[in-house]
Order: sequence, then structure tokens, then C-alpha cells
Amino acid sequence: MQGKSITVLEMGSPVVDFVAVSHTPWKCDNQDPTDLVILLNKELVVLDLKTPGYPCVEPPHALDLHDSPVTCLEFYLDTNSTLLPTLCEIAATKPQCKDIF
Repeated sequence: MQGKSITVLEMGSPVVDFVAVSHTPWKCDNQDPTDLVILLNKELVVLDLKTPGYPCVEPPHALDLHDSPVTCLEFYLDTNSTLLPTLCEIAATKPQCKDIF
């Protein structure tokens, strides 16, 4: 392993799954991963593979996977340019739910 280094990562809970993220979605392209997304039993961790030491990407807000209503996430390429403005418009006209607690 000349010219290479090994980094051992210790996680706070067991690893459920992981995926390497690259700039291209096509498997036939050169796969040079930029990030590593790791699903742990209690959290989601994203590591920056391009920065020495592989720092964690800080989430914009706290996220507890067991309290989140999100059950699925899809990624779409080459969508119509009017899709996002249309979704924002629909979200703005939808009646807001109020907590009763």
C-alpha cells in the first residue's frame, strides 16, 4: 500500500447500509466517489471523501430517523424546468395543518 493511507471510522451504532455517491448516475462512466452515505441504526452519516480525514457533512438540522415521516426518497434527472416552481406553488396553496397538541 505504498502512497496510500488507511482511515478507520468508528460509528456510534451498527451500520445498516452504505452507498458511494459520484457526480454521474451512469455506471458505465468513471465512478470516482465524492461522498459516502452511511445509514446507521440510529442516524444517517455523510462523509466527504475528497477532503483529507474524511470529515462528516453536517446536516442543516437535527434528524432522528425514527421520528421522521419520510419513508422514501427518489432522485430524478432531467426534469422539466417548471417542475420545482409548480411544486412550490402547490405547496403554498395547500392548507397548512396545525398541531392540536
